[in-house]
Amino acid sequence: MSSSPPLATLVPWLQAQRWFSGKGRACTDVAIVDQAVVDAVLVMLVRLDGAAGEVWLVPVQATDAAWHDAFALPVWQQRLFGLIAHNGTLALTHGRIVGRATAALPTSVPAARLVTAEQSNTSLIYGDRAILKCYRRVVAGINPDIEIGQALASGPAATLVPALLGSLEYHDAAGVVHSVGMLQAFEPNDGDAWQRLQRLLADLFVATAAIEPHDEATAEAMLARLAEDTWRELDRLGHLVGVVHRALATAPGPAFAPRPMQHEDAAGWIAGVWRAWHATGALLAHYPAAAAQAGVTPSDWAGFEPALAQCLARIADLADAGVALSRVHGDLHLGQILMSNRGPLVLDFEGEPLRPLHERRAHASPLKDVAGMTRSLSYAATAAAFAGAPPYGPALRWAERWRQQARARFLAAYVVAAGDLPGLPADAALRDAALAAFELERAIYEVRYEIANRPDWLQIPLHGIRSALHAAQGGSM
Repeated sequence: MSSSPPLATLVPWLQAQRWFSGKGRACTDVAIVDQAVVDAVLVMLVRLDGAAGEVWLVPVQATDAAWHDAFALPVWQQRLFGLIAHNGTLALTHGRIVGRATAALPTSVPAARLVTAEQSNTSLIYGDRAILKCYRRVVAGINPDIEIGQALASGPAATLVPALLGSLEYHDAAGVVHSVGMLQAFEPNDGDAWQRLQRLLADLFVATAAIEPHDEATAEAMLARLAEDTWRELDRLGHLVGVVHRALATAPGPAFAPRPMQHEDAAGWIAGVWRAWHATGALLAHYPAAAAQAGVTPSDWAGFEPALAQCLARIADLADAGVALSRVHGDLHLGQILMSNRGPLVLDFEGEPLRPLHERRAHASPLKDVAGMTRSLSYAATAAAFAGAPPYGPALRWAERWRQQARARFLAAYVVAAGDLPGLPADAALRDAALAAFELERAIYEVRYEIANRPDWLQIPLHGIRSALHAAQGGSM
């Protein structure tokens, strides 16, 4: 387009976008991989930093002075829906964008609105009927969110995920397919499970603010009564995750067939956790004040290592127990569960967006997802306690009591719903110890995140590490 600003100015524009994950890296080069002009929108796929760089989907309206994201334009919003609804094709210079609809999608195009809270993707909501999530980083292969949506569409979990209505693909000149968008049914909702529990826990901590029981038995009895609403939610969440795991393990096709866990799988995972452990310890040493505030010194970190080795060794025992690896969510936490008007639904099966696609589609232990949920429950309790008025001590004590009971409640419901899932060992003690190892992996990641973002919260994952090591040495699931 003759009125476009210089291409070099696209880099700072990209780095200012909420969905662009390369903000921390210096970009020295930008090149157009493919492009077209349609409806006054310049549709580009751009590569940053040469042939090895990432490729991004960048539809824009350009003027002499600035770039403007086309996803805010009604004409582009309607174009995308129409491509899917009519199985259409948008020709680019070298390749093409192809729409694919399922039988559930109506062909009329409702008015759309842009979702402003998204980060790694861009979403459009069409009326109250559909939501289109576009993957801005373009990667060869099918996105797991689409793949799993297709696999679960007709199985026992079909009512536990939003219905898949269609998808968008980019086909390059060589015919290689790249997922660039997924259209799902829009579910009227009351937010996600994190938000629901924050509201319920806020009420709980108000009710217990002036109560300090003389013994833990009294506290447990009071909590069982006062937190009754949260227990019902946790029963539903545990059931939901268990049913979804069973559906993933029985979905048709070789991409979903469970496979026996090998000792090589366990060894590779254990080695990865040790690498993360040492890197995190080095990071703590660079932030001694934050670590000290959370009650950990470098010598404490090193002192955890014998218990860590014992904890991780139980993963090798999973292979001996004959468990299977299967497809999992990969990034499950309370924020990934929508509290819809028809019950809780699992969202976002694409896994951790910054990981390579083959890792996001890889088989894993279902306990990885379970650990994501139990660690999220720990965060929910502490966040709700900190959200109240100081002093925080009483609320934090009630939060810890709630966390322990909530974890047990969720796990009990999950185990019943999962049944004879091949990824779970029959031996409950081994299941408990293996879960502690996956919780530990998650907590190590959380330490790095909190150092970078919320040093005051560093105590949460460090407490999780201590708890996981304790559980691995004889605690109970």
